Amino acid sequence: EIGWCDWSSDVCSSDLLAESGSKTRIKGFYLGTFADARRLGHDGNSMMGWLCDFSYPQNIRKTLLRCIPLLEFLHSAPHGSVLKYKDVSGAVEPVLAGNVINSQLEQAAEIQRGALDFVRDWLEAASDIEWMKPTRDEAFSILSQILNKPDRLELKFLGDLKHVDSFDGTADARYLAKPPGWPWLLNVKRLRREYLKSHWKKAFVMRLLNESLCLPVALRRRIKSWSR
Repeated sequence: EIGWCDWSSDVCSSDLLAESGSKTRIKGFYLGTFADARRLGHDGNSMMGWLCDFSYPQNIRKTLLRCIPLLEFLHSAPHGSVLKYKDVSGAVEPVLAGNVINSQLEQAAEIQRGALDFVRDWLEAASDIEWMKPTRDEAFSILSQILNKPDRLELKFLGDLKHVDSFDGTADARYLAKPPGWPWLLNVKRLRREYLKSHWKKAFVMRLLNESLCLPVALRRRIKSWSR
């Protein structure tokens, strides 16, 4: 699972096993875990993160926090959140929420297909060459570059994506980083509100400054100060 701080899948699995009388212990392996998980009673015996483990190393955690919803988009499932499970003729089926943005499902699927194709090609060509096996930091470097210094194409394509929190409806979706257009550019209060609502604040500022070259110098300086 992708991870972070909410371990509901582990809890559900543990409860189901306990009800069946099983003493099986579950250990979760995640893309990343944050320190808040310790407040929920977890430690290294119950879970482990790959990119960051209980918030370490801190530099990776800091980069991930630039825009967690982007990571969630890249790992999107082709359906809504799982609300519960039901019995259908003796089989277990999930009850899914309708909180998906259909136009983004294919975008996520295309990125995932490309990633898996790359992994397959690499395994065929270089998996036996020891010095070509990427470290965690090497594997993360490209994503780190996107999160910290996106180019104009990445700002536009990724900034236009919307994110729906787990059990919210699509009406509550917010852009990752899409500044308002005219005439709102000169309304500082509106710009500030949109900045605070955005999921990827560094990218919001970069995109706003890149796409609005006619902004007064004083306003540009003020906007730059938001993401320091």
